[in-house]
Amino acid sequence: MAAYWATEGAQQVVTAAQHLHGGIGADVDYPVHRYYLWGVENGTILGSASPHLARLGNLLSLS
Repeated sequence: MAAYWATEGAQQVVTAAQHLHGGIGADVDYPVHRYYLWGVENGTILGSASPHLARLGNLLSLS
């Protein structure tokens, strides 16, 4: 459950931050770019939110 919330929350936050700053986060000289990359990296390392939620659903359906 923690991995789901970490990946889902991080993706929403970094996407909102990039939009809030007018998309300038795509510029590598701007600090938002670093946080966006960390959010994407977390999703890659921990796995995206959908598989975590599917696995949690499977575990709950077995009990």
